[in-house]
Formats: sequence, C-alpha cells, structure tokens
Amino acid sequence: MNNDLEILLECLKFTEDSFGLKYLENPEYETIGKKKNLTDIIEAKTPKIISLFRKAKKDFNNNSRISLASIEFVQLISTLKHGDIEQYFFDEILSKLKSSEPKDYYGIKCELSVYQHYKTSGIEIKKIPEETTTTPDFKIITDDKLIYIECKSILSESIKHTPRLDSFLQKLLNKINNNIVINIVLDSKDANKYEPEVEKLFDLAIHNKEEKIYTGKYAKLQLIKPSTNNNSDFVIPNFNPSYSIGTLKAEIINGKLVGSGGVNFLPFFPNDYKAPLAKHLRKGNSQIEKLGKGILHIQFPPMEVKELIQFIYEHGHRIQYYIIKHSLLSVVINIPYLMEKNGKANQIIPNINIPYFKPSIELQKIASLKPFWLNNYKVIELIEKENVIKCEFSIDTTLNSCILHIRSSNFGVNIKILIINNHLLHECIIEEFCSVKLGTIPKDIIKENNKLAIRIGEVETIYINGKKILL
Repeated sequence: MNNDLEILLECLKFTEDSFGLKYLENPEYETIGKKKNLTDIIEAKTPKIISLFRKAKKDFNNNSRISLASIEFVQLISTLKHGDIEQYFFDEILSKLKSSEPKDYYGIKCELSVYQHYKTSGIEIKKIPEETTTTPDFKIITDDKLIYIECKSILSESIKHTPRLDSFLQKLLNKINNNIVINIVLDSKDANKYEPEVEKLFDLAIHNKEEKIYTGKYAKLQLIKPSTNNNSDFVIPNFNPSYSIGTLKAEIINGKLVGSGGVNFLPFFPNDYKAPLAKHLRKGNSQIEKLGKGILHIQFPPMEVKELIQFIYEHGHRIQYYIIKHSLLSVVINIPYLMEKNGKANQIIPNINIPYFKPSIELQKIASLKPFWLNNYKVIELIEKENVIKCEFSIDTTLNSCILHIRSSNFGVNIKILIINNHLLHECIIEEFCSVKLGTIPKDIIKENNKLAIRIGEVETIYINGKKILL
C-alpha cells in the first residue's frame, strides 16, 4: 500500500508540474454542492485528465485503497513521466489531454501506448507533425525504408443525456421502490424503438421480481435485489460506472451493482464493431497509402474473453481480406485489458495485441526487430511428414494465456492459436480463405513450457503436449 501511494504521489506531482495546479483545480469544473442537472453539464465538459487527477488526489489524501480511476491515472502519467518522448509529441499529448472530447483523450492515449511500446522494443519511431491534410501518426525506419504507423481507437458508444431521456427515466423510477436495482443495456440508439420495449420488459421484471435477464430485440434488462450479491449471470462488456445514466446508488461488487435501488442505463452497445472497424480500416489505409506502406493499430474497449473470441470469429477474416487487397502490411488489434470471470472474481490480462498481416520483405524485417505485437511469432518452413507443423511455446501465468502466431510459406498459411484458461481459438488463414474453430483444453494439459503439433489438411488437428484438442 505504501509503495502504491508513493507512486501515486510522484504521478500527482508530475501532473501538477506539467499541467499547472491552477488548471487542474479550476473551480469551473467543480460539482460539489451543485444540482444534478448542472452536475451532468459540468461533468460532460470536464477534461478526463482533470477528473482522473482529482480522484487520484482524493485516494492519496484519504490514504485509501487505490481506485480504478487512480490506476488509469498512474498508467497514463507513468508513461508520460518515464517515456523518452520527443518534445513536439509531448506538447501535443498535453494539449489533447486538456480536451473534453472523449475521442481526443482515448485517441492520444492510444498513440502514446503504441509509441512507447515501439520504443521499449528498441525500434526507432518518430512522430509525424500534424498538417492540414491527414497523415499517419508515426514513422519507423528499417534499412533506410520508412514504414508508417497509424493509430485508431474505438470507443464505447453512448446515449446522450436529453430531456426526453430524463422524462423516460423518471417514468420508470415512479414504478419501483428501493428494494431493487434495474440495469438496462441498449442495443439501439433509436428512442422510438427502445422506449416501448424497455417499458414492457420493465413492467414484466417488476411484476415477476425475479433476479434474471429479460431480453428483447432492442434492449436487455437485468433485475438485481440489493440484499443479495451472488448474482453472477450478467456481465456487461466495457462496464464503467462513471458513464452510467440514472439515479442509481450502488457499489460495484465482483463486476456487478449492489445498492439501495434505482434505474441505471448503461450506455453501451456491445459487440457492434462492424461499422467502426470498417471505417477505421478505410481511413487508416487511406492515410498510410498516400506515403507508402504501413501498420494500422486499432485500440478497442476492454473485453471479456468470450467477447474477444466472438470478435475474432466474426471479423478476423474481414481484416485479413482487407490487408491482402490494400497497402497495409499489418493491422494490430489492441485490447487494453481482457477480463475472464472466475467464480465470484474477475481476472484480468493487460494489453492484448492480435496482429493480422501478409508476408512481405518489410514485415520480415520488422519481425526480426521483435516488435511488441509479434511476440510468439514463429516462421516454420520445415514441415514434418503428413503435413504436420511442430513448435514449442511458453504460457503466461496470467490466466494461462498465450497468443501464438505461426507462418509457413510452404503452405502459404498463417495460423493463430489463442489460449486463455481452457479456451482455445484456432484461426487458419490461407490467402483469402479464413477458418476459425473453437475448442476446449482438458484440465492440467497446459504447462509452463509446451509442445504444439498441427496437422494441416482437409481436417485440421491440434495436439498440445501429445493430447488431441477437440475443435
């Protein structure tokens, strides 16, 4: 605890020196003693760096357990403080962090993360100054050739606080007492669609008073009785209580809400990544191909393991097909942290990177530099009899996790093996064809160091440490 507070204090002092105490404590962004409607307006225009700084300072002054907000604050400021950052880029980061727009905060945070990871990998990376025309964010140099880097981020979409929503919330609140909590997750942003369905599901939940999920076409609704805290059926992807809308008074216990009652809109639309992914692929490729070839990094919101597997299953082949048809050398999907439910607790794997790429001279050179996103990358040209590829891999102790990338030019194949706990995803890409299969790993097969064998053919078979994995 003392060490955590020392680190927090260092980050607080660095932030004060960099942004200025007058800016960080600007009373214009103070909400204490303000009415709710005014508080919502103030919070909407408060730059994220100010809200994180104030929450972190409160944790330090109270000598309390470090909150999630303080962890985010320390991760961000530590990277700024200890990173060897060009002055031009450092000034741009401070400017973007002062913006009240979420896209600016998460966009520059993604750029900083990618920049620092390349630096840590020992790869020379330079920030490209912003111009009137859009250009890539960075460039790296390999054998006197320039490779361009563009960063994009996908935010959790949110509903807006409007008079109509306030009126609808009040209508729902009038129907309940303080003995239940209602969570509502929308799958549509169209109020004309979700309002009648939410009200119908709401009335059904109130009548039944049963702790369960009520599902419709445009919304999901969960009823929780605050007197119990062992409801673990409903995990909301990307859940962040600071973005909830409603009158809920509750605390988070094991990733769920327990409290005195109320209605809580969770303004997220899980698993709807197709449109923003397509948009970022088009725009990122356009920015890079003006100057040459490059790598596109796309940062997604935090996910659950099952959500990530579903994402790869649905969209991996789309990404690979796009790379083949365009100037991109690689597209790297970044997940800030991956969550897996384990009983009543949530376990987390930080900073997952999942690359898609096409073989090229440039990629071979980059791979030889061992960039952060090509860990466990293996090029295997020696193929055993009966078309068997063999290799060894080590496992991360965090959730028994590993992402293994295998390429064989003899077969013209790229294989991805994603292992997390007992989940296994096998993605095989041959030119434009992509197959994805899911499997379950029997208990106690995975060790710290492992041997993998894959038979390539009409029926693909995977063996780990001599045991066949059913797909």
